[in-house]
Amino acid sequence: MQSETMVPAETPTGRPLTIRTLWALLVASVAGPALILALFAVTSYRDEVAASRAALQTQVDVLYEHTLRVFDLHRIVVERVRAIVELRRGNERAIHAELQHLAATLAPLSSLWVLRADGGVLATSVVHPVPSGVNLSDRDYFRALRDDPARDLFISEVGRGRVDRALFFTVAVPMRDAEGRFDGLIAVSSDPGYFSEAFPRLLRDSRFDLAGLLRDDGAILARHPVAYPAAEPPFPRLPPDSGLMTAIGRQPDRGAYVHETWSDDVTRSFAYRRIESLPLYVVVARSTADVNAVWGAKLAGFLPAWGIATLALVAATLFALRNARREQRTLDALRDEMQRRDRAEEALRRTQRFEAMGQLTGGVAHDFNNVLQGIGGCLAALDPHIPQGPARGMFEAARRSVERGAGLTRSLLAFARRQVLAPEPTDIGDMLDGMRPLLERTLGGLIRVDIAVPPDLPAALVDRAGMESAILNLAINARDAMPAGGLLTLRAREVRVGDGGDAVHPPDLAPGRYVAVMVEDTGIGMDDATLARAFEPFFTTKEVGRGSGLGLPMVHGMAAQLGGGVHIASAVGRGTTVTVCLPCATTAPAPATVAPPVPAPDEAKKADEAGGGERVVLLVDDDAVIRVAMTAVLEMAGFRVREAGEGTSALALLRDHPDIGALVTDYAMPGMTGAVLAREARRLRPGLPVLVITGYAEAPDGIDCDGLLQKPFRPPDLTARLGALLDRQAASGTVPKP
Repeated sequence: MQSETMVPAETPTGRPLTIRTLWALLVASVAGPALILALFAVTSYRDEVAASRAALQTQVDVLYEHTLRVFDLHRIVVERVRAIVELRRGNERAIHAELQHLAATLAPLSSLWVLRADGGVLATSVVHPVPSGVNLSDRDYFRALRDDPARDLFISEVGRGRVDRALFFTVAVPMRDAEGRFDGLIAVSSDPGYFSEAFPRLLRDSRFDLAGLLRDDGAILARHPVAYPAAEPPFPRLPPDSGLMTAIGRQPDRGAYVHETWSDDVTRSFAYRRIESLPLYVVVARSTADVNAVWGAKLAGFLPAWGIATLALVAATLFALRNARREQRTLDALRDEMQRRDRAEEALRRTQRFEAMGQLTGGVAHDFNNVLQGIGGCLAALDPHIPQGPARGMFEAARRSVERGAGLTRSLLAFARRQVLAPEPTDIGDMLDGMRPLLERTLGGLIRVDIAVPPDLPAALVDRAGMESAILNLAINARDAMPAGGLLTLRAREVRVGDGGDAVHPPDLAPGRYVAVMVEDTGIGMDDATLARAFEPFFTTKEVGRGSGLGLPMVHGMAAQLGGGVHIASAVGRGTTVTVCLPCATTAPAPATVAPPVPAPDEAKKADEAGGGERVVLLVDDDAVIRVAMTAVLEMAGFRVREAGEGTSALALLRDHPDIGALVTDYAMPGMTGAVLAREARRLRPGLPVLVITGYAEAPDGIDCDGLLQKPFRPPDLTARLGALLDRQAASGTVPKP
């Protein structure tokens, strides 16, 4: 009969009962020492935190005493300056000399200023005479004292001097005439760097890694270490909901709190104290990580004894568990390997899907580029023959349609090749107005389009073609959400992130100025579950065949690549608003350019005769429509064109016609590519100018040519590039020989 111990009983989880029992025994053997360790850890941590708080209060008192003495010195200096002005009234040079001496002998001071009632400079310690035109009436301290007769002191934010360009903050007091009216002010400016250097000397303890001086409205005057977030004032101030401002609201005079520091997101313990009779606070902080490190060191000294006791209890259990754990590790390794294989297979399938989609998109866009090139070339050839009037209007509409189609193919190629966008300053109002006819045709008669853009909207830094494609994507989504019709509203306005103003923007958007383009519909809206997955690639709520789920991810990716973001607000039955935030441009949009007209045949002939002879070009393209259009454009520009539909015929023409002065070839051709043709042509005719045209987003490196021209291009671009190549060759005096 078998023994019962030979086959261990199974638990509901599938593990042998012996392993479960041994783990329970291990837990019991550790529980006692662990409880002792926990009690010691809690007690020692409480003591370390209390000691840290007491040290913070001591250090903030040290900074308080020093800062109070400095500002007492400011008061004394103000009275001294007032006496100098009264004594030397009318002698500005003498006032300047005494102010200069006073500022040089007192380390906390950087400069002294006496201002007239109109903001002009009566005297300063910085320079004499004061440069003409210097007026400080726009300074915050001047406005505050001039506009508030009851105010007898004002401390400014950190600014930059207009004369010496140095950083400063100012303690200003008013001067009044005999009737008590504002008659100018005395300003004592201090270098924030003085406090930033004095704070660490006063603290004398590297554990206190942050100290600062700031106004009661959150404006930072000095900080150690110095870490101003911008190169030029005004500098940001602490927001009202920051840890310090919230603590001051609860305890105005002094207090302590724990919060993340705004500049580096490090959690610190803070202590602060208000400077007597001044709207100023000194702050000292210590990283909670440092407190934890000290506590950890104490705990580490206790751990050896605890470890020896615990080890003695668990050694036997661990020995018994060794074999069982080895089995479990083997099973876990097998499970992990299966999961890794599943993830690798899924990643491979996803990569193959994206690769197939990219190849399909790139191929379609390339072929469509050829179609657009043929249409655009024919339109350019017809341009001189279209009279003014309705026919000219339809002709221009056709040319704009070709340009818009070119923008769409660039977007397709950018998606297929992940091409870098080309942002430029763009007038959003003009762009949206230009899209109105396309949107109205796309949305149909049941949906009304309303566009509202303020005239003073700044230009946005955006890839125009990509943005037009994004707006069109959002409009199509809105159309599908309004099957019974409705209203599509396109609005735009400037938003400022980081100043506590506008909140309708992506939460992770960096501080700065943005142009927010809002696409709002009155459709069925989205529930929370759908809204949470809106930006997932390939996620769509549309039936099969009506959506790929790539629209919103492409919009989000474009905005993020430009330094902006996308925010969606939606509710079931209340419609959806998609806000695309784009960074403001620092320059104005470039004026719209009109393509230069192709020279008439007579003019081209005259220009050719003036240039010294006929210029012959070999044009190679496997698309007959493109050859016809490009031949017409080149002949109108004064070139004589020989054509070939593939590489072998082109090489034969080069051998038989030594008058050919340049080669223009398509890149993607059956049999012999443009790269191979260019290499063979240069072998036959060294020095022959070669221009390669392509419908792809980018061509391979190493093509032996003088330039690449991407389809669809404007005909004047072709003639200009070709003419430049021939002119450069003529200027160099080299002529390609067969």
